[in-house]
Parts: sequence; structure tokens; C-alpha cells
Amino acid sequence: MPNIATINGIAEDNIATHNGATASTNATKNGDTWIHAVYITASGGDSITTSGGYKIHTFTNSGTFSVSGLGNGSRNVIEYLVVAGGAGGGSSLGGGGGAGGLRNSTASETSGGGGSSETDITPSIQNFTVTVGAGGPAQTNGYTSVFGSITTVGGGRGGYYNGNAGLSGGSGGGGAWINTNAGNGAGTANQGYAGGVETAGQPANPGGGGAGGVGSNSTAGSALGNGGLGLQSNIDGNNYYWAGGGGGGSSSNHCGNGGIGGGGGGSVPESGYNLGTGGGSAKTTGGNGISGGVGGAGGINTGSGGGGGGHPYAGGAGGKGIVIVRYPI
Repeated sequence: MPNIATINGIAEDNIATHNGATASTNATKNGDTWIHAVYITASGGDSITTSGGYKIHTFTNSGTFSVSGLGNGSRNVIEYLVVAGGAGGGSSLGGGGGAGGLRNSTASETSGGGGSSETDITPSIQNFTVTVGAGGPAQTNGYTSVFGSITTVGGGRGGYYNGNAGLSGGSGGGGAWINTNAGNGAGTANQGYAGGVETAGQPANPGGGGAGGVGSNSTAGSALGNGGLGLQSNIDGNNYYWAGGGGGGSSSNHCGNGGIGGGGGGSVPESGYNLGTGGGSAKTTGGNGISGGVGGAGGINTGSGGGGGGHPYAGGAGGKGIVIVRYPI
């Protein structure tokens, strides 16, 4: 005999009574098992919200996600977004910092670096360790984020004065040039893109890579080095972008803007020049470049890279990462 999921098109759990008996006491009808929906119960996180038929646990700090009850059938599944900490931008005409790596299992959405959607988790009664990676200060890689067995790599720092290359990470740092051309950093497969490439002799440095796109190269004429695009996810019902790259610093009147998703804007040392703007459409907008030469910071809990600083000033700090998990209710 088949199991009863609906009666006259109505889900059985929405039927209060049938022939005078409640659904919970009607275990069978005509020998068929009456299916009762059971959902996951869990705790943990800095906030717990609901949206679109899901309960959402958001970790802006490290902690533990504890599953105390299991769902049945398709209800026993956990989706996740895990974003590592963004890197600091390079100082002294520095390249933009790379965004933290991004892994995403939300339905129909992709992971960073052009990767496909990750596999959802089917939990048991268990505790998941959650680590929210810190953003790196100037010229420092970001830090790893973890959700159980899911790990993402911190962003790669931006290159800086006299040939110090951008480093690889979740997304790579932008290159740099003064007297010696230094390379850009690579991204990590299925987590983020590479930083932009420096063109010798250009007064602006390239942007850091983002989860959704490479950092812009420094080019003749415009000399802009914008941070790479972040990646959009609706896991919490807000459709934010996450993990944008930091904009490159400059010695001219143009410097790079932060990538959409929270990247910090680049800066210039001279007053009166245009400063890079921070990337928006994010949980926290990236900081603008600061007058006087300091790069803007990546948005907090976006995993975005910091902007490059103007010589001899510091790059902006990378943004702290985030972990978000959800399950049907």
C-alpha cells in the first residue's frame, strides 16, 4: 500500500481532522500509513531568522551548530554558505586584497570562482564546529572559515611597494609595481578568482579577486584597478552579494573601487584626488578609501578584501567572514 501524503490535494499535515479523528491519531487509513512531516531542530548562531520556508542560523562569530532532532525525507537537509575572511590591501601603492573563499550549497546558486553548487549536508544528531575567519590587516592574508567538514581559504593579500607580489588565497591579491613588476595572486578552485595584473609604469595598482570575478588590471589611460565582483546568494532571504575584492591604490587621480559585495576602496596619497568607493549590495558596505592615503576596509562579515593604500600609507583591512546555514521548516 502507498503512503498517504495528501488528501484531495491538501498536504496531510495541514489537515487537522479526518472523519472526526486528528491527523496525529490517524496512523493509518485503509491500511496505508499516514505520513507525518518531521523537521530538523537545531540551535546555535548569533541570530536565528525565518524566510521563505526556512529557518536560518547566521554565525558572525565562531561557535557551534547543534542538531538535536532530525527531519524525515527531504526535510532532513542543511544548506550552507561559508565565506572566509578577506585579505588586507597592499600598502604603499598596493594592490587590492583578495576576497575570502566562498562555498555555497544553496539551491540553484554557485560557489566562488565559477564553481558549481556544493552538496547539501544530511545531518545526524551532532554538533558542527563553526569557525568564522578574521579579515587580514594590511598586507596579510585573510583567515579560514569552517562549517563541520566544509572549509574555505582566506583571501590573498594585495601586492605592495617594490615588487612584493599579491598572494594566492580563496581569491587572489592584486599585483603591484614600483621599479619591479610583481605578480598577482591566484584564486582557489571553486572558491574565488585571481587578482588583477599590474602593467609596468601605470600609476594605479590592480584590484583583488572576488568570489564572482577577477580583479581589474591596471590599464593605460584610466589606470583603474577595481576589485573583483562578489557572488550573490539568497540563503538568508536578502539577496546580498558576498566576498568582493578590494580596489587598488594609486599615485594618480584615479584609484580602484571595491568590488560589489563589500570590497574596500583604494586610496591615493595626495589630497584632492578621487578616492575609491567601497562595494555595496552587501550585508555591510565596504569602506571608501581614506583621504591621506589609507585604503578602505572590507565590509564586516562579508569576507571582502581591503583596498590598496597610497605610498607610503597602509592598505585597508579585509572583512571578517561569515557562516550561514538553513533548513526547511
